This record gives sequence, C-alpha cells and structure tokens, in this order.
Amino acid sequence: IVEESDDDMVVHGRSKRRRTGLASSTISTDDCMDGAVADATMDVNTTQDGLCKDVRISPDNRPAFAMIVDSTTSTTVGNSNNNNKASSLANRPPIKAGWYTGTLSVNGHRHGHGTTKHDDGTSYTGPYVNDHMDGYGTYTFTTTRHLVPNPKMNGNSLHRVIEKSFEGNFSNDAPLGKGIVVTKSVDSLPVCGSVVGWAAQNYTVPSNIQHVEVIHDVGMHNSEGVAVGEGVRVVYTASYTDRGSVLQQECFRLLNGKITMKVALDYASWVCSCMGMEVPSPPSTTLSDDVGMISH
Repeated sequence: IVEESDDDMVVHGRSKRRRTGLASSTISTDDCMDGAVADATMDVNTTQDGLCKDVRISPDNRPAFAMIVDSTTSTTVGNSNNNNKASSLANRPPIKAGWYTGTLSVNGHRHGHGTTKHDDGTSYTGPYVNDHMDGYGTYTFTTTRHLVPNPKMNGNSLHRVIEKSFEGNFSNDAPLGKGIVVTKSVDSLPVCGSVVGWAAQNYTVPSNIQHVEVIHDVGMHNSEGVAVGEGVRVVYTASYTDRGSVLQQECFRLLNGKITMKVALDYASWVCSCMGMEVPSPPSTTLSDDVGMISH
C-alpha cells in the first residue's frame, strides 16, 4: 500500500521524506539504500550493484548541514565533538555541481564510495563522509589542450594534451597527508585534413605521438591541501622517432612543493619509503601502450 502526501511518502508502512535532486523525484534517497523498496517502486535509477545512479548534485539541492543527523554515523553535523569536522563544514567551499553515482545516506548525503563528475570537467572517485570527500581517493582536474612549437620542424606546431590528477588521502574536501600529483603531457602531430581540430583520433594513432612527459610529485599535505615538508618529484620523458623511443628518468628533492635539487633514484626511493609509498613506475616504452595513458 502506498500513500502519498505533498511532503511525505509511506511505503510498506515506512514513512519517508521525499527529496529532489535524484534522477527520479518520486522516491526518497532512502529508496536507493533499500533494495526491496527500490524493486517495489521500479522507479529508482540504480546500477546492478544497487548504487544510486545519475544523482544530480548542486548547491541548491544539498541537505542542510547544521542540524542533520546521519544514521550511519549517529553524529550531528554541527557537534564540536565530531573531530572538529563539523565546524569546518560551515566554512567549506561551495559544492560543485555535477552528477553522482554511488551510495547515499538516509539524509541524502553522498556517503560511502562513489564518483562525482562535475560540470566543470573535474571528477572525484573515492569515499565520501556527509557529502564531502573524506578518505583515499582520486581527484582528476580538467584536461587542457593547446598548441606548442614543433622543435623538429620550424613553423609547425604540435598538439599538447595535459592531464592532471591527485591520488591520496582527503579530509573535508581537501588533500590531507600523503598523496601524489600526476601530470601527463603528450605532444602529437596534428591529423592532416581533420576538420574537428582536437579530434580524439589524433591521440589514438601511435605514429602521431612525438613526446610524452609524466611528472609525479610525491609528498605530504596540510589541512589546507598545501604540500608541506620534504617530498620528491620523479619525471619520466619519452621521445619517439622513426627509429624507436627513448625513455629518461630524473628525480628531484621537493621542500614544501618546490624543487631544491636534483637527486639520485635511491634517495627518491628512500623518501617515498619514509612516507609509506613506492617510487612511481615509468610509462611503457612502446608507442601502443603509451596511447593507453591518455584518457579521451
């Protein structure tokens, strides 16, 4: 028996508050957590694993933080005893609009593991606590594209694609503790006769790739997400010619995110081990595998 009013919905004897912002506004966020109810309504957009899918996230449809009690944590947001996270939530940056797939709490928070693809081109995959990034996850920045001079041919240009990501620990929507920033730069020849300019096909033709650079910045971060203390930068570069490819490696010591000197690989390995991390692996030296480094 299903009875509905303007504000509440009763399903199988359970009272549920309806929220907007889901793919289907006719059910509550609790329905995504309750497989039996979801199956009964046949109206919720979920994955085969029972995760909420394509949940619209925007600042105007997020639950209020001040007095919400999350049943999965049994703590009130706004309680100063909650590891001081409550007070920081009030000063958190504006929530980015996007689409979310993952688990939700009964109050509509992103809570547990999930992925949010933001409207600005960035994304985050990892754990959430009360609607903010918290735990070990991966944040991907917006991919940039521009032209650079071709050093092998005067007057010509190469297409450069730069991808950047952070993999590490998050707390209150910012990196905290150990993590690694990876910046991938790929230079390739333009496709002759292409009318789409930055066509993805340009980066799927191995012979078009001329140069690949992957920069790994390994270090610690403070509560504001700023690199602090000693870290290392490991840089791999691969240049491609008709005769094959050449892979080079360089290591640098970092202090508060800034390069101080060039160091040996053994030193970089020691610094990484002190942080409980491994030295980043080099990219493949084959053209076909290097294409796999690039996301489209």
